[in-house]
Amino acid sequence: MSRPKKRTGGRVTPMATRPSNWEERGPGPHRPLPAAAEDLPIVGEVRAAMEVGHPLALLSMASSFAELAADSERARSMLSDEPGERPPPVTWETICDLFLEVDFPEVTALLHALAPFAPEPWVSQIRLQLELRRLQPLPSWVRSLEKVQVTEAWEQGDVLGDGENLLLGARWSTGDELTAVTYVDHNVGGLVKEFFTGLG
Repeated sequence: MSRPKKRTGGRVTPMATRPSNWEERGPGPHRPLPAAAEDLPIVGEVRAAMEVGHPLALLSMASSFAELAADSERARSMLSDEPGERPPPVTWETICDLFLEVDFPEVTALLHALAPFAPEPWVSQIRLQLELRRLQPLPSWVRSLEKVQVTEAWEQGDVLGDGENLLLGARWSTGDELTAVTYVDHNVGGLVKEFFTGLG
């Protein structure tokens, strides 16, 4: 069975260039980003993700936090092969304690991306904070991350039943699109062996 070719996304706008759908500053008491924000590594990482101008980069960052939280509930970590004592877990409580009190636009953007992954009661706390920060200047697509629709789905099987490719197309309300390809290996118990994403 032929495997799907790896489709890679990529930067669609130059670094340090605002996307065309970046909204102007709205009314309210917000001021330019304080200098203290520059000391938080996550601020620069989120800013770079937003400069891509597509939901994929920001959602990928949020999904990493979600996987850390999921791994904290497993009896044995799937994210580390290191023997010995397990590092302190990163739970949803940890994530919310870390970000809900940081009132910077970049952190607010990350909260928008975390909301689709977060379970209760944490998602309610996140959405409450997002409502309180609704006047912060953010790209329109950041505020629409949860407004996504699956447009197409395909399954490509193997005649011997060794595995299958699952392909999914999605479109956001802003018109941004995403294609995801997953290879499931049935020879190792249905393990998700490969996962690729591409824009459009």
